[in-house]
Amino acid sequence: MTIPRMVFDIETGPIAMSKVKSIVKYNDNQMPKLPSNWKEETKRKKLLEWEENKTKREEDFYYVKRSSGSLNPLVGRIIAIGVGLKDQEGNLEFKILSGDEKDILSEWWSSVRYTKGRGGEIFGYNIEKFDLPYISSRTLIHRIKTPFPILNDYGKWDKSFVDLAKKWMSYQYTRPGDVWTMPKYEELCAAFNIKAKTQGFRGDAFHTVWDRERSMAEKYVIEEVESLYELCEAMIPSLVI
Repeated sequence: MTIPRMVFDIETGPIAMSKVKSIVKYNDNQMPKLPSNWKEETKRKKLLEWEENKTKREEDFYYVKRSSGSLNPLVGRIIAIGVGLKDQEGNLEFKILSGDEKDILSEWWSSVRYTKGRGGEIFGYNIEKFDLPYISSRTLIHRIKTPFPILNDYGKWDKSFVDLAKKWMSYQYTRPGDVWTMPKYEELCAAFNIKAKTQGFRGDAFHTVWDRERSMAEKYVIEEVESLYELCEAMIPSLVI
């Protein structure tokens, strides 16, 4: 029997505009401050323009707010989670969790519980800064109980979660003055000669592709976790940190 290993990557997007408006309130009651040395005629003209543009300002505000949903779980949602899981018999399966967000999260936590419960680890790239906080926030919103405490008393993620980005960046402090920025995921894959992200769009456009061309979006998800598993297999056996 082998120790199970799981990799994952989340894909996110904005919630419906009506929902955004029910959460975030727009306040445009304060009149603009105009320079005191302006002529009264100029002031009246600017105030009239301000009043006429009120509807557009509100539309622009909510458009920008909703557009942040891919990065902000307050006004965003998880559309899909790509999962790669090797069980105790060594069988490797890649799958996409999609559909109702609450069901996605429940199934993901079930896979996490299975892996951790058998002594395995859960891997991802930059998950401590993005995936795990986003998942945790959406989990709270849906009132889903996690199978174990995901943060310890010191605010650290449970040790069963392994961030490959953090592992990579750990080496920047081995010598004084050696500091580099975290590479993009596809850049690190390329360094290991691993093929990644061939679908021609970025993650922030995922939600539009998911709605417009589902097969392309699904291929993107599977390619992501397949390359992630390869990266994990390449990095982890060599690391002693």
